[in-house]
Amino acid sequence: MIADTGFRTVVVSLQGDHVAPIRNMLLLLQAGVLLLLVIGAANLINLLLIRSNGRIKELAVRLAMGASWQHIVGEVLVETTLIVVLGGLLGISLGASGIHLIASVAADKLPLGARIVFDARLAVEALFASLILGLIVALPVAWFHLADRCSFGQQWFCSYGCFLRFWWFGCFGRHTSGLCLLVAGF
Repeated sequence: MIADTGFRTVVVSLQGDHVAPIRNMLLLLQAGVLLLLVIGAANLINLLLIRSNGRIKELAVRLAMGASWQHIVGEVLVETTLIVVLGGLLGISLGASGIHLIASVAADKLPLGARIVFDARLAVEALFASLILGLIVALPVAWFHLADRCSFGQQWFCSYGCFLRFWWFGCFGRHTSGLCLLVAGF
């Protein structure tokens, strides 16, 4: 009966209606945060690769004493992932205190500010994301240790490892700078 008279009903979410004027700015902010996360992960990978390069003698001694490559790579994976997960836990605690600060200071001035909460679901998701990021960061470091299996000597390994590190981050840097230019163009 109502459709016959030409009236239509459109259902729009309340949150979509509240953030419609600033949706593009929020998407740009999220892209910036993601870009900072990628740059931070690249810096962390580089620092861990440099640290691994300094531990070549230690790992050579362990290999001479009978440790297998699986044990060494497993240790590197666990150690690197643990470092990143501990950083994620620190980030979760800082995020929880920041959300508490926002809620106590200016939550009533923000659209849907009363809905800003830090709950267990958010903490588990952030912890899971830091675990995945830890594994992603650990893969190049483990690959760096696997590159020594060719046994051309430690001198070759140092130069080859440095070449791989510069190649990896050179390609990554070009793509990151291209993405920055693309985002800045919008």
